Amino acid sequence: MDSGASFHTTPSLELLSNYVSGKFGKVYLADGKSLDIIERCDINIRTSNGSVWTLNNVKHIPAFKRNLISIG
Repeated sequence: MDSGASFHTTPSLELLSNYVSGKFGKVYLADGKSLDIIERCDINIRTSNGSVWTLNNVKHIPAFKRNLISIG
């Protein structure tokens, strides 16, 4: 989780549902490297207490290393 993130991201294909492929821009890392956003999707995540959250409009970035949840 990141309070400085502007949007949710995932590199994981197995989490995706309701996806839309396209060119959705780039995300820039702290080292200046840019990564392509190739899909927009929804994902379901299970919390430690067993409830399921659906995150909408998640950006799929295959080269990203981890899932990132924006908690704004």
